[in-house]
Amino acid sequence: MDIQNIIMSKDGKPFKNRAAAQGAIGSMGLDQDEHVVVPMGDAFVIAKVDKEAIMAPAEPEQEKYYWVRFHPKGSPNDEHDVVLSVNGEPLIIARQKRVCIPGRYRECCDNGMYPVFRQLPGKDRKVVAWVKHFNYDMLGDATESDFIKMKRDGTIRTKKAMEQSEEMNA
Repeated sequence: MDIQNIIMSKDGKPFKNRAAAQGAIGSMGLDQDEHVVVPMGDAFVIAKVDKEAIMAPAEPEQEKYYWVRFHPKGSPNDEHDVVLSVNGEPLIIARQKRVCIPGRYRECCDNGMYPVFRQLPGKDRKVVAWVKHFNYDMLGDATESDFIKMKRDGTIRTKKAMEQSEEMNA
């Protein structure tokens, strides 16, 4: 908030409560649509609203891409490949290979965890740790074109493998 847009009481201090600040908007003849009461610590001040900043459409944030290498399977029950899905959009990733992934899939990996429990006789079960489903090494920043190229190449290989599988079964 810009300090120039803050209005305080006549004695230069913040208002003691929200009602006093709201009343001051009316008594000072300030436009109700352009001024709002804002908490400041345990008191309140009046702030002028920047309508242009509110009405301006926010620019979409560019997604970041990363080079990563997923660790090998941690147990025999783990899947051969890493399978991630964000908003219904799956991505199948090979382990132990340098791959490019979008930031949303990296965030999925960082948040995908399961609890490890410990239970002693006669006591309740307790969570003693949280373990990531998919561990990876961060290798650096990538670009969207890196991801598109790797995904296109991977999709082509997948299609060829499926065609060969169909030919063998025919």
